Amino acid sequence: MISISILVPLLLPLIGGLIDALTLRKGYILAACTFATALLLSLALFHVASLVPYSYPIAQNVILKIASSTFWLALAVVTLWIGFLIVVYSIGYMWLDYRRGWFWFFVGLMLTCTLLLLFSQDLLTLIIAWDGMELCSYALIGHWYRDEPERHVGEGFTIGGFRHLWSPSSAALRAVVITSIGTACLLVAAALAYARYHTLDFANMGTFNVFTAALVIVAALATCAQLPFTEWLFTAMAGPTPVSALIHSITLVNAGAYLIFKLAAPLHGSHVLTFASLFVLTSVVLMGLTGLASREVKVILAASTCIYVGLLLYDAVLYAMTLSPLCLTCAILILIGHGFSKASLFTSCGYLMHMAGTRFVDDVKVMLRYRQSYLALVLASLNLFGIVIPSAGFLFKELLVDLSSTVQAILILLSTAISIGLLMKLILYFRMLRREATVIEHVEAHELTMEYACLALAVGPYVLFVPYANLLPHLLTVERVLVTYLIFAVALFLSISLFRNRNKIPQGLLYLLKTRFGLAVLFDYCIASAVRAFSRAAQVVSTHVDRALHAGWAYLKAMRGLYSADKVLDKLLHVYLPRAMACASRSLARVHIDKLLNYMIIASIILIVVIVYVTFLL
Repeated sequence: MISISILVPLLLPLIGGLIDALTLRKGYILAACTFATALLLSLALFHVASLVPYSYPIAQNVILKIASSTFWLALAVVTLWIGFLIVVYSIGYMWLDYRRGWFWFFVGLMLTCTLLLLFSQDLLTLIIAWDGMELCSYALIGHWYRDEPERHVGEGFTIGGFRHLWSPSSAALRAVVITSIGTACLLVAAALAYARYHTLDFANMGTFNVFTAALVIVAALATCAQLPFTEWLFTAMAGPTPVSALIHSITLVNAGAYLIFKLAAPLHGSHVLTFASLFVLTSVVLMGLTGLASREVKVILAASTCIYVGLLLYDAVLYAMTLSPLCLTCAILILIGHGFSKASLFTSCGYLMHMAGTRFVDDVKVMLRYRQSYLALVLASLNLFGIVIPSAGFLFKELLVDLSSTVQAILILLSTAISIGLLMKLILYFRMLRREATVIEHVEAHELTMEYACLALAVGPYVLFVPYANLLPHLLTVERVLVTYLIFAVALFLSISLFRNRNKIPQGLLYLLKTRFGLAVLFDYCIASAVRAFSRAAQVVSTHVDRALHAGWAYLKAMRGLYSADKVLDKLLHVYLPRAMACASRSLARVHIDKLLNYMIIASIILIVVIVYVTFLL
């Protein structure tokens, strides 16, 4: 058996991204490194190789621990193969992009942070990976920093003076601000856990109290884009299509569910979990409905993501409640079924939009000579419908229903019906527009990598169904199949009816769904107004403090005669310091933002090299 340090697969994607960013900028090196990492992890999963754990002491009872188990290794293998196909797709998509080097670096770093989170054995390592994923999401969503109008997301309508349109820069800022609410909750929970148990190791923690458990649940809701934190996921599509595929399938959006799986033992027995399970399923249904009123392809897919990521989070909560091994199996099946299919949907629809030059589903009037993209769209949708029996989608839906109570099962089936409606909307539109389509006879070689990557991602849930086929005898009953196809038939009927009579939807309901229940206004207007009010209050307080300090200094000056010192302090505070700040601001304004980021990344690379060198030296 070959022994491999667990740091090797962790660092390979980052190294590949760095080399691509500094040399070719085509993505070939990152694709090769991602493939090698996926292959190494697959060998370890089949016991051909073993991953040697790694630990690094930070302080007393605080140790960075990285190790693997069968469950987390299986998740990592699925994650890396999906990531590899997305990187292959990105080679064609980013072929002529003006910031390719940055893109490859942050994709490599995102994959490394995802693996670090999966293999983390303590809260500190998990938080480092969590923050790294947030940083990468910010950089990748805001990749097109020039904010060209065609890169915006949102339909542009105005309701109550608020315009629903976001540039890539504002979308990236929204993502990092909203998910940082979850990060703050996680940091407080970690501090409370350390204060109580004097360790951050998952294996040595006791049971969390209600407040700490609630903070962990809020942190999970924020990254999994459940109510009320869904807004960041809907506007994250302002980034390139491969970024949307990466975030929506295997990286940041799943981090909250992984957190619950990691902390299942400390959360076990908490009364918060019962409420959390019902809340998540309610959020899944409501957020899925918002996609029915949207014209944007990526927003429709984002609403579908909210459904399936919510189901993964619900499965994690079930595991924390019951500690049933079936929940772990279900989690792997959800990642296979949703991860491959959602990446395929984003890449195939993104390719069609890329060729058509529009983001609206009713404007896509392009059909390629090679029809792999449309075939990938249909195959991925059928898997998520859960109607094709030899697929991961059928297995995880039926397994979740089997593990749930009656009320929870009804909500799961309702969310499945809504997902069918969302994806049928895309299929019907693309099918209708094929008659008016412009046929493209010439397709470049780098564009073919996009088409075949889409198709490979779509086939994944059917191929990886095989290792879990032993679950079929238990789940495949006449009643289950009848219920599944009845739900599909009803959802299909309603989808076609809604498609044909879309102008007859009540305007009040339409606006409610389009505005996503007012969440955009909540985060962009109400919270922003609160921050502005806080800033004004801070300015008033600082003014009074400044006056008090000057009054106190004047009193001391009168009492002790410190005239020279007063002049020095006065010049320092009111002349030299403002002058230095003004000079720094002018200098910063003259530096192009891309150059500034280049300097930052060079400094980061040097820091990473120094840390790795010192770590191995010690």
